[in-house]
Amino acid sequence: MLFYQKWVILEENKPKQRYKDETDKNGNYQIFFELKDDELKPYDSADPVSRGFQLTFDLDNLPKDTYFMPTEVNRLNESQKLFFSYDNRSFEKGEIYERHLYVPQKQWIEVTVVNNQPLGGNSDFAIRNWITYGSGRWSDNDYSKGELACVDYPIKLTEEEVQTFRVPCAANDSNRIALACAEGATTGWYETISPIQKVYVTKDKPGSLQLENNLLAKEFRFKLKAWSDGRTVAPFENIVFLITDWDGKESISIPSSLCSYYDSIVWSADGYPDHLTIYRDLGIPHYTNISEWRCHFFQNKPLYTRLQGYRNGRVMFSDSVQTVIGPRDFLRYDWDDPTISIDAPHYVCSCPLYKEAAFHYYLPAEQNGHLYSKVTLVRNDYETDDAMFTERARKTLSGLMDYHLGEQKSFDLAMAGSLFHCLPTGVKAIAYWQTPSTHALLIEAEAEEGTYPSVYIHAEPR
Repeated sequence: MLFYQKWVILEENKPKQRYKDETDKNGNYQIFFELKDDELKPYDSADPVSRGFQLTFDLDNLPKDTYFMPTEVNRLNESQKLFFSYDNRSFEKGEIYERHLYVPQKQWIEVTVVNNQPLGGNSDFAIRNWITYGSGRWSDNDYSKGELACVDYPIKLTEEEVQTFRVPCAANDSNRIALACAEGATTGWYETISPIQKVYVTKDKPGSLQLENNLLAKEFRFKLKAWSDGRTVAPFENIVFLITDWDGKESISIPSSLCSYYDSIVWSADGYPDHLTIYRDLGIPHYTNISEWRCHFFQNKPLYTRLQGYRNGRVMFSDSVQTVIGPRDFLRYDWDDPTISIDAPHYVCSCPLYKEAAFHYYLPAEQNGHLYSKVTLVRNDYETDDAMFTERARKTLSGLMDYHLGEQKSFDLAMAGSLFHCLPTGVKAIAYWQTPSTHALLIEAEAEEGTYPSVYIHAEPR
């Protein structure tokens, strides 16, 4: 149904009546009225009075089963009225103004919902429809402030895979239909969770429509979090990762709702060859369940790691976190860092995403008033061949320094003893690196009787 209103601001000839109204033969209603001079007076600081006007359409007498009513398109509206507000600056004398109001009739169609995900225990669903309603940008009643009015038709989904509902649409007009969900069932506000399908609805078409629910309920979703002891994470610094529920609640074990849904949950990162399984169901009592884990990274740039939940061989949900890893003078520390613990021992730096290499990192120590540090490669238990391990150590440590300190520099390695203050005696220099703050050597220490020479990095501030 199309309602039409037209009004005229009369000239200042002061008729006996301030307004009159009439309805033409087509049912269009017109109202003519005059505004007094003080009602047209513009707002200014000397007279700070707001003068406004409200046009009201009362649709209460329309058959509610036949037409879309204002309370259906806006749940905040407690009456079957539409309101349009104006201020006195909206009008000028002698001008004609029109307001068209469109209220569509209802046409019921069948909408089938296919559940591709398990339903949460605390969510409401609705079939959402955007229709033309009211007047253009249709009025202050539209909480979404869009060009179309949004109608949410609540439905009750069950664990059945397929359900069919009878839903009202705008007859002989375009409808934009989708599935919506209010998670938590307490907010009352729905969010669209399926693609929008645009259909023109008549008495005969469409016969039916299908929507798919691909939303994973929040109790089956998780979040990946990370934190470190330092304000800015550095290479070789300890980082703690943990999995929480979707609301961010931490637990000493993975939430049971996740364990009941996923076959496994895996942690990984692009560019890293390995992964860490933090949950896997191998049959009671054999299972993996890690809610918190630690890691050292050897790079010096931002890194995204992610958790992926698997079910029947498919990734059903994923979450990621960025860890910003910033460069330092020498791996974890700047040489002038006041937090350096000179007497602290070395510690092992390992990464479950790169299991091939683990390092002993020696915290900066002092000798004769000069700082130095060193890094060695951890030898695996199965590496029984001394020569093969030494070759791997040379290659791995050279790659580590190439990454952090740049390309190897041309250098008379015989002069190493005159440039480094803390270099042990009886060592052989193999390669040299240099930055504005640091220089480092790959060296080979003398072998003790019955052992093979050891290879490690020695670094000092410049």
